[in-house]
Amino acid sequence: MANGDVTVSLSVNGTTVLGKSVNFSGTQALSGVAEQFCQEFPVTTTATTVASIAVGSGAAVDLSDVKAIAIQNLSTTVGEYIIVGGIDSGAKAIYAKVDIGAMILLSNKEVDANVTGGAFAALTDLTSVTIQSATGTPSVSILAIN
Repeated sequence: MANGDVTVSLSVNGTTVLGKSVNFSGTQALSGVAEQFCQEFPVTTTATTVASIAVGSGAAVDLSDVKAIAIQNLSTTVGEYIIVGGIDSGAKAIYAKVDIGAMILLSNKEVDANVTGGAFAALTDLTSVTIQSATGTPSVSILAIN
């Protein structure tokens, strides 16, 4: 691979409790990667903006050129899940629960946060990503690839 080329991979292999084999893998190639940001920090029950396109927002990650972003809940305490939110320019939001030890991967920053529950409308860029915990102060790890 040349400088600036990165691959993001996910692999799931094993056997279910019913004996069914599970094999899944996917890879996304990214080119033109200028930098990556990786940081671990605690979160609280108050939503914290961890990525934003707003200059001077205090967010750790600038979303302007994000090619992929991954957030992992590092907690090992039962019930200490985190909530990851994505807000677009129209102030519409999507939220996802991330259980202990699990992660969420956004392969780009485009979403359709349709508040009416209707059909797909249009993709818009996320303007911020927030994280909060349901309880406690679990640590999370965030990886952003620009």
